[in-house]
Amino acid sequence: MASTMNAFKNITGDTWWILKLGAFTGALFFLRNQSHIWNPVLNEQTVQMFEIVLFVILFGCAVVSMNRDINNKVPFIPWLPDILEIIIKTILALIVIAPGSVLTYMLYVYISKTFTFEEPIVAFTVYFISAVVMSSFIFIPLVLYSARGNIIDAFNISTILKSAGNFIVQVLTFILVYGLAMGAITASFYFLLLEMLGDHPSLLVLQCLVIVLTFYTFFSFCSDMYQDVIPEIKTETRGKNIKKHSNHPVKKRPLKR
Repeated sequence: MASTMNAFKNITGDTWWILKLGAFTGALFFLRNQSHIWNPVLNEQTVQMFEIVLFVILFGCAVVSMNRDINNKVPFIPWLPDILEIIIKTILALIVIAPGSVLTYMLYVYISKTFTFEEPIVAFTVYFISAVVMSSFIFIPLVLYSARGNIIDAFNISTILKSAGNFIVQVLTFILVYGLAMGAITASFYFLLLEMLGDHPSLLVLQCLVIVLTFYTFFSFCSDMYQDVIPEIKTETRGKNIKKHSNHPVKKRPLKR
């Protein structure tokens, strides 16, 4: 059953999760801190380029984790020895999300050119709802691909449409629950770090940590929806439908990573 708590447990079940996600947090902090120091090592354009590279790598790691989550493999978060798997899955995953991303951008252009919003809250509501709806056409294919690494599975239109409604509801629930929980935790840590490090470092460290952790938690949450909200893809063998993961139990994840 997909839940915010289970998604976070998937991450913390990895013995070295603090070190692995801490590396991404530290790299992001270094890049974003360049604009706050007198003699930055990198200029603004270089920082933006490295941030894109960093998030592409983080995206690839998250996709590998989705596959491991669905198939009950350990460790949950990949690391340097898995670099080849990360590269391959990153390239294929970018292909998988391309159609949904293009559709999302086309909808954004249509709304921005067709409608004029006088109140910022109205504009935010329209774009927020549109983004949540369109997320189903990005992340459901990604989950389907991640299940067994077959890019053809990602373009199963009937499965995508069948599970889109429930997926949207689950995403809205995640945003509400995670937003409230993370907001409370972040505020608590901010005031703690404020006394230790000062205003700027505290805020920037927390910002980078929340970005990385939220990114990974959401991908973990999406993979938890496989076989629950997102139907399991079945293949036909000898005239009979058999489950794709016949060598794996139904994904309940009692395992300790």
